[in-house]
Amino acid sequence: MHTLSLRSFLLLCAFAFACLQALTIPEQHRSSLSLRDLKLENSVEPLDLDRRAKKPPTKPPPPPPPPPKSNPPPPPPPPTSKAAPPPPPPSSAPPPPPPPASSNPPPPPPASSNPPPPSSSSPPKGSPSSALSATPASSIVPSTSNLVPSTSISGSTLSSAVSSSSSSVSSGSLSSSASSISLSSSVSSDASSSSPSVAPSSSSLSSDPLSPSASTVLSTVSGSLTSPSQSAASSSFDSSLSASAISGSPTASGSVSLSSVSSSVQSSVSASAISGSITSSASISDSTSLSSTSTISSSSSVVIDYVHPTTAVNTCDLLGVDCYEDWDEFDGVFDDSDDTNSTAPFANNTRRALTKRGDRDFKATIPPVGTLPFQSLGYPGPKALFTGRNGAGVSAHSFSFKSNDLDDFSIEDFNNPSNPGDYVVEHIIELQSIKLFIEAAVGNPGSIKLSKTVPAQFFQDWWTVTLDENDVATRSQPKITQAKFSDKERTLNNLIFQSLGSSFNRADFVLCQPEINSYKKSVWIGESPMGDKRFQAYADDVAIGGADERDHLSALRTTLAVYSYLNHAEVKSRLQSAVANVETELSNVKHLTKEDHDLAGLWIEFMSALLLRTEKNGRDWLTKSITYSNNAYQKELDNLLALQKKLKPDSQLTQAEKLARDKKVDALTKERTTLDQAARKADRDVEDSEKRLHGYTSDVAAARAKKDTAAENAAKTKREAEKKVLEQAKTAKYEADKKVNLKNREMHVLYRQVLDKIIDAIKKDMKTLDGYSAATKKISMPSAT
Repeated sequence: MHTLSLRSFLLLCAFAFACLQALTIPEQHRSSLSLRDLKLENSVEPLDLDRRAKKPPTKPPPPPPPPPKSNPPPPPPPPTSKAAPPPPPPSSAPPPPPPPASSNPPPPPPASSNPPPPSSSSPPKGSPSSALSATPASSIVPSTSNLVPSTSISGSTLSSAVSSSSSSVSSGSLSSSASSISLSSSVSSDASSSSPSVAPSSSSLSSDPLSPSASTVLSTVSGSLTSPSQSAASSSFDSSLSASAISGSPTASGSVSLSSVSSSVQSSVSASAISGSITSSASISDSTSLSSTSTISSSSSVVIDYVHPTTAVNTCDLLGVDCYEDWDEFDGVFDDSDDTNSTAPFANNTRRALTKRGDRDFKATIPPVGTLPFQSLGYPGPKALFTGRNGAGVSAHSFSFKSNDLDDFSIEDFNNPSNPGDYVVEHIIELQSIKLFIEAAVGNPGSIKLSKTVPAQFFQDWWTVTLDENDVATRSQPKITQAKFSDKERTLNNLIFQSLGSSFNRADFVLCQPEINSYKKSVWIGESPMGDKRFQAYADDVAIGGADERDHLSALRTTLAVYSYLNHAEVKSRLQSAVANVETELSNVKHLTKEDHDLAGLWIEFMSALLLRTEKNGRDWLTKSITYSNNAYQKELDNLLALQKKLKPDSQLTQAEKLARDKKVDALTKERTTLDQAARKADRDVEDSEKRLHGYTSDVAAARAKKDTAAENAAKTKREAEKKVLEQAKTAKYEADKKVNLKNREMHVLYRQVLDKIIDAIKKDMKTLDGYSAATKKISMPSAT
């Protein structure tokens, strides 16, 4: 009986303690939640609510409260009868947990102000994570991990977005009739989907109008950012806010956020690429929306901004420019070849990889004889130039632009770069110079006029004829690494080209950025770096917003860079070294041919004249092109300044005027959607044609390797036909892009703040042209000796 009474007493104590727990925990939770809300409202980083559950206790729990006896009772002995103990008295409270194996009652939970972790990742309703009360817009910065900025590719950016608020942006702040702004996120556009919160971040978005963040648009989408051509389709999203409003500087960036939604729009970002790449897209894991409870009153769904580009582009792929020539005669060495003038074909490369390497065919016009065909020597590719027995000791120099700034045409020597494949091996004396010299030496009309001439028959008789081995061995030799020519290769032609550079003689080679190399070749042989008609078309289109200003400004910049490159000390010394090496070989003409012609003297005379002509070619083209561009810019600037006087800023527009403008923008956006689709098709057509052209070029190389003349000629025919197809495709692409860009300009000039930015951009471009003009007057070429 005594035993049963003691057991009942212990059970009653445990039951009473469990009831006490049940009554105190909810109050503890309420206090903790209140404290957490207060902390979040004061911008204190939220505590990880799962932390307590993950960490084991660092010390044993405190002992249970003692029973009302001076000494704890001994453990109860095992029952002596099969009868179960009497149950506890009935109670309305929930039953206590089963007792542990020990006889001690369960310990209380450790004291803590933290509530237990929530059952889901969603914050409690009304927490600061879902409602930021009385917070200025400029301080609301969603976590950047969920934001994808609109990509500005080319001068003008049309960013499609949707705003569910009629809040107005003024003086760098976001004002709203609502007392709070709700920051939320949705996994899909379905209103019933769950919405994990986006915690405020301490980072800020730049309000620099030239930075990408100045035109960033945050949009509620379901996984990707698409172009406006897809945006006018179907499916909707909740809302978005331009980053200029978030950063608090909408006036500085010039972006215009139209205030409400009337149609379902799927797209969120379109970066109009005036240079030809019309749109860009990016994927995001979930979507973020910044919404207000204020009333929707407008009907437009776009955010319009203009970003002025200041970085140069590579003009090699522009219409009318080709930096990647197709050489039929690629018998030159592979990248991994070293010391031989191999006749192995250069195959399995795309067109862009066909840089200036290998034996090349030339035909000099030498009246009255006719034409003189000859070849240059092969030489290593950029990856092999400074390697192997003949390259390891060569001083490595690699030249490219110092920066990407449009205003900067200076050159830097990057020595031995980690990416040699991005360069081409450069003969500082262009290989075409030998053809031009022969034509000048025989007095060919249209060539550089020299003080005297050489009979054309001399070149016909001796230029490619095998020379006596002993005569070659005993001639005066330039201080270069000499090749071991076979009998048929021991010619005056090969001795001259070896002096300019070959697989054996690499001392005067450097690596050069392909665009600079191509423009150098053009001014060297008397051609325009970019065709005059093509350049002028670019200038006209750029001025009215139909093309990216970088397309033609970069061409001017690269032309100026050619002269910076040629006057670099390392390049200048190698140019003069190559001239001297050729002079030495030509001084052996009497010894080798037994004919007395002063080809060495004519060579120096020719090179001096050629370098002066190269200087004049570049200066004349730059002067003409800069003048034309300035005139085109000034004409458009006058038109825009006149419009600026008539166009009122947003702050002065009535609601009816804003609605009328929004309606017009909606119509223009639909028109642009159709144009976008055509532009993307034109992009695909160009890509398909380039792939076919690459294939035909590989076919030519493969046929040459097999010495299959019929197959080679067939592949050449297909390649030439495909070149015409590609040119037509590029023309169609340019025109399609132009239509998109002009449609953008129509929308831009509807907004005073955007128009102001365009006017400022044109003025900056004209200032860049002034800098080019000043530099043009100072260009010069190094001397031949």
